[in-house]
Amino acid sequence: FSRWIEQRLTGKNLIVKKVIGLIRFLSPKVKNNNINSFVTYFTSIFLVKKFETKKIILITIPKLPHLFCSNQYEVYSILESWDQVSRAPIGFKSKKVFVWNESLKKDWALQQGDKDIHLSAPIKLLYALNKNLITSPQINEILYAPMTSSGSYSKMYKEERKFIEYLCLLLDKLNIKLYLKPKPNTIIGELDYFTKYKCVKIGKYQKNNGGSSYNLSKEYNESRRNEMKEINVLINIGTTFSLDAGLYGIPIVQLKVNMNNQFPILSNLG
Repeated sequence: FSRWIEQRLTGKNLIVKKVIGLIRFLSPKVKNNNINSFVTYFTSIFLVKKFETKKIILITIPKLPHLFCSNQYEVYSILESWDQVSRAPIGFKSKKVFVWNESLKKDWALQQGDKDIHLSAPIKLLYALNKNLITSPQINEILYAPMTSSGSYSKMYKEERKFIEYLCLLLDKLNIKLYLKPKPNTIIGELDYFTKYKCVKIGKYQKNNGGSSYNLSKEYNESRRNEMKEINVLINIGTTFSLDAGLYGIPIVQLKVNMNNQFPILSNLG
């Protein structure tokens, strides 16, 4: 949670930082799994009902959680594969929750305090099912999907850029193609720096200029399938795109970075 606050205060005026720090200090201290109920109770007194319907289905964690913070609604939350439960309450209660693994189920109960939590398949991965995959005995093109973009935690973003540069240097010497797949919210052109290496090919950018939202349209899913067709191996540190690639049938090399001096943040990931 502290890192989340730090990210959003980057570049802000010192006075703004001091005011927010004071608010955090003076705010009532409630256990995480009780905060959603606490906030919903008081918000319901003042919140004007925004939606005519009582039942609401959310397929991801919303950017405007206060809209659903009311006892007037029954919220059904579907936590899809690109989401991780934030290490802090999301701001509203859910009548039922659907998550895609046991770990997320435990985290949701611990952080959000909801009781009715169910396991379900990650719906958004169905596009990647590939029954006709023919694996190649050779490795001539590797995919790496960055975890971060310029809008991410700045120190982690810089470390990952440094890691990608090392990967480029190595694969250039080995004469193996490196396909860099931009995050959906990567600003157009942000990865173009790496095209100075002969081995590098940049995937398709999404037209959102750094925004956090994107549509899982038929065209977008087709674009992601095309990105995986020529790939022999995916190298992964921490992106959930490894789930898409695994379902498609691409072998995955999962790295555990162990270089605290050069990569202190990457070395301490999961």
